[in-house]
Amino acid sequence: MYFVNRQCRKIMFFLKKFPILLISGIDILWEIIIINDDKTINQNRTVMVRLIDIAREANVTVPVVSTVLNERYGKKGTIRVSGSLRARILEIADRLGYTPNIMARVLRGKASGLIGVMLDSGDMEIRFRQLDAFEKYCAAMNYNLLITGAHNNPERFLKNCHMLLQHRVDGILCHRNVFHEELRNNPKVVVFGAEPLSGMTSLVYRIDTAYEAAARLFAREKRLRTALLISDMETYDSIPARRHAFQACFGKAAPVFTVACQDENYSLPSKSKIQKLLKCVFLPQKIDSVIVQNDLWALLLCEQARIAGIRIPQQLSVVGQDNSAFTVCSEPEISTIDPNLTEFGKAAFDLLLKRINAPETPPETVEVDTVLIERGTTMPFGSAAKEHDSGFYER
Repeated sequence: MYFVNRQCRKIMFFLKKFPILLISGIDILWEIIIINDDKTINQNRTVMVRLIDIAREANVTVPVVSTVLNERYGKKGTIRVSGSLRARILEIADRLGYTPNIMARVLRGKASGLIGVMLDSGDMEIRFRQLDAFEKYCAAMNYNLLITGAHNNPERFLKNCHMLLQHRVDGILCHRNVFHEELRNNPKVVVFGAEPLSGMTSLVYRIDTAYEAAARLFAREKRLRTALLISDMETYDSIPARRHAFQACFGKAAPVFTVACQDENYSLPSKSKIQKLLKCVFLPQKIDSVIVQNDLWALLLCEQARIAGIRIPQQLSVVGQDNSAFTVCSEPEISTIDPNLTEFGKAAFDLLLKRINAPETPPETVEVDTVLIERGTTMPFGSAAKEHDSGFYER
């Protein structure tokens, strides 16, 4: 620690004489504290690349390196540097694997370059795809994601929330299912999910647009009775949202069936429950088309229908939700509702940037349309009248 203190005194003396280099100097100071203290704790740990390492190899001063790297990351430099020298410094920085010091940026009162993401414990396949969509646009703007999960545990949520704030994230994307009132005091938060949250900037995917398209599809197929098959987990925002959208499109009398999952992560219901539903509910009530909780449920339903001798799509049209990758690998390929995650990710990041840059603006809600994708579990256009088999109800 003697070496650290001696170097700190030298730098502070230098900064007093040359205050114009204060910003670069704090970066240098922080790196010396972190690196050398790290050496005293564990000599075998990997040491991060410092500005002084780049300066030595480029045979220039540290302030010159700091200026070039600041300009790379969008900050105005303090020293004029030629194009050839700038290119050489950047080449050395890349070769050595230099990354900007986030904590140094925080000490300077600048943005951390971090975006916090708070997820629930729902369908993880769709959550990973949402993260991929978020990361694509964050990376394009030189932001990194800091991801946490709350698993519907308020105590854990608060702990993770405080962790994000301790890391000085520039903004937070929070799933509606794990939102806590403590976040209302933070103007740089965007809540995303199936329904908007009052008083908060919200990003919502519109389920009704795809359901309306499904209603037109089933009418074209001359289907007479459509059902919705969903999970019984009402605590998830998507469940009541899907029910409301379905009944708005198909009528309040349209049947909605709920099935218990085997755990709380939207897993599959048991095969026996689906078999019982087909034989004891769908047949007596003459259900000839169904929108299902997600694509995995749709796959299970199609398989159990095949075992029961029900032909898909001739006797029963099936539409899943989420447009999972495996929907084009099944036989027949599964018709599904695409959540339009590319547009969703872009809208989320645009909304959050707006909150970061102008936190005083009033809350707003942005909606992203979902899209119906027709595949093999629904009738091809023009073939419905010819192939529709009403004998399904005469079993």
